[in-house]
Amino acid sequence: MSLDTNTLHQLKKLINLNLGLTEQDVREDFIKPILEILGYQGGTENNIERDVPLKVPYRKLGTKKINISIFPDYILSISNIKKWVLDAKKSSESVLDEGHISQVYSYAIHK
Repeated sequence: MSLDTNTLHQLKKLINLNLGLTEQDVREDFIKPILEILGYQGGTENNIERDVPLKVPYRKLGTKKINISIFPDYILSISNIKKWVLDAKKSSESVLDEGHISQVYSYAIHK
C-alpha cells in the first residue's frame, strides 16, 4: 500500500508526538488522527460512534435486576456493520493491564 505525501506527513507527526497526561489527550491527539487516516468519520459508511451506552443485560442481585450501562470510547463500523471496539487509555497506562483488557472485552462481547 503506497501512501500519499500528506498521509506520510501526518504519520510522521504522530511518531514524534509527545502525548499529554490525560486519556482525552490520547483520544484527540493520537487516536483521532489515526482513525481519520484510516478513513473513519462519523455518519459515514466507515462510522465512528463515541461513548455509546451499552446496557449490560445479565446483572442481578438475587432476583432484582440491576441496570448497568458501559461506555466504550469508540465503536467502529465498516459498511454500517459494527466491527471493532477501541478504548483509549492515558499514555502512562499499560494497555496490557488485566483490568483494561477485561474492560474492553466487556465491550466487545456485547451484542
